[in-house]
Amino acid sequence: MGEGKKIPQSLAPIFAAISESYEHFDEDKILIERSLDVSSKELNGLTSRLRAEAEKEQAKVQELANKNQLLENTKLAMANILEDVTESEKELQKKTEDLLKFQQAVETGFDHVVIADTNGKILYANHAAELLTGYSKEEMLGKTPALWGKQMPQEFYDAMWRTIKIEKNSYAGELTNKRKDGTKYLTTLRISPIFDTRGELQFFVGIERDITEERKSQLRIVRHASELERANTHIAEEKNRAESILRFLKSIGEGVFATDNEEKIIFMNEAAELLSGRALHEAEGLLASDVFQLIRKKQEGEEKLRVTKKVLQEKKTYAFPVKTFILRGDKEIAVSGTCSLIRDEQHGVIGSITVFQDITKKHELDQMKDSFLSVAAHQLRTPLGSMRWSMELLLNGDLGKLPKGATEVVGQIYENSQRMIQLVNDLLNVARMDQNKGREEKKTTDIVDILDQVLKTMKPEAERRGVTLSFKKEKKAFPAMMVPPKHFYEAMENLISNSIKYNKQDGSVKVKVQEEKDGLLITVADTGIGIPEMAQSKIFSKFFRAENAVLKETEGSGLGLSVVKSYLEEAGATIAFESKEHVGTTFFVRLPFHSTAS
Repeated sequence: MGEGKKIPQSLAPIFAAISESYEHFDEDKILIERSLDVSSKELNGLTSRLRAEAEKEQAKVQELANKNQLLENTKLAMANILEDVTESEKELQKKTEDLLKFQQAVETGFDHVVIADTNGKILYANHAAELLTGYSKEEMLGKTPALWGKQMPQEFYDAMWRTIKIEKNSYAGELTNKRKDGTKYLTTLRISPIFDTRGELQFFVGIERDITEERKSQLRIVRHASELERANTHIAEEKNRAESILRFLKSIGEGVFATDNEEKIIFMNEAAELLSGRALHEAEGLLASDVFQLIRKKQEGEEKLRVTKKVLQEKKTYAFPVKTFILRGDKEIAVSGTCSLIRDEQHGVIGSITVFQDITKKHELDQMKDSFLSVAAHQLRTPLGSMRWSMELLLNGDLGKLPKGATEVVGQIYENSQRMIQLVNDLLNVARMDQNKGREEKKTTDIVDILDQVLKTMKPEAERRGVTLSFKKEKKAFPAMMVPPKHFYEAMENLISNSIKYNKQDGSVKVKVQEEKDGLLITVADTGIGIPEMAQSKIFSKFFRAENAVLKETEGSGLGLSVVKSYLEEAGATIAFESKEHVGTTFFVRLPFHSTAS
């Protein structure tokens, strides 16, 4: 712009600014030139570096190419490997399935199975092992089988370990183990060592089976076989014994016959054939009562006896009553005998056997004896009565006062004469009963009233001997019975008198009457000396006294119980007893209701 021109006022600031910019232009130019120099240098350096980096990258690319090639190769190799792995997996899966099947079979099997390492520590146990030992799997794992073992000698275990670990062979044997609850059991054991492909021992498989019951069964079979052998021997012996008994029974003098449960003859010996008049082949299968016609003679007539029927029904031995006869044609033969049950080894009744004998001579002798006793008793009774009457006169002073010493002697003679008179009366009573004489007429009788009278009479004697006497009866009234009252009274008096006489100091006699289905039962129980077993079969025999009774009471005729039995049979009653020496005796008197008053 030329000098002289004047700048408008409004452009002044702009020109001022441009002017100022020009003032600094050179400075900026210098700075820019300097910067361009520096940038050029840096650019050269950068270019060098980029070239170096490019070379590095090229090297990396080459390396990556190499690696890529390696990866491709590896991929191919991996594909091959994966193919092999797939095949292996399939094979492994099959083996796993087989193993699972095996494990399932082992788990559900009945045999106890454990797998242990080479030191015997348990790695696996099946459910059967838990059931057999009582221990859970958790309790067994990590332990040795000694947990339930240790019941055998140490030598047993030493031999077992030597076989499976050193010799590397399987082991089999039997041993005793103990369950968790302490019970012992017998088992079979088989241990197999398991090796790898190199033959190195890996572990042991042990299988046990409880054979306790099996052994018990075997022992039972052995015992049974032994018992059978003994039984066969016993049967042979019994057969020989039976044949010997049979030969003996056939040859003995007593008649013997046996029946089955239906009273039919199955055996009879020669004596029985002779007494019955029939041979065995004729009688076999017939009723015994048809072959052996037994009767009992009584004052009121004859009574037919069916002894086998009575024994089979009442299940107890029956003795022929007095005056029993067997009929053979028109002949009567006096016999005595007993009929008993035949039982098997289980005590079941299978029949009856009767043993009897001809007592004709004895019967004749008894009749002669009874006649003699009757005559003798009658002959003695008169002078004894006269003696008693005379001594009563002397003792009462009717013939004058006697000296003191003479009074005592006469008193003793009087007491002895009383005993003699009682003995004579007993003899007469027995004679009368045996001859069916002197029977008392039956009358309507209150049995309880008779027993009350007897007890009242015997009470002083019981008190004198220190024996407690009691009577128990039911509150209800019993029916009146048709019995000979005097004889029934004497029979009960004799029974109760004996119970007092043969009792102990501070002993007791308990009398009881009760109603049964078929009649009245009178029981007389004492705590006395009892009847010895050997004497019990003779207790109702005439003139018999047991040894302990003789020692207890020296005086006695031995006729009392014989009279009692006769009087009770006269009344239609039966008498039985149970006795144990040193303990006491109980008599049972049964009076049937057919004896009741109409």
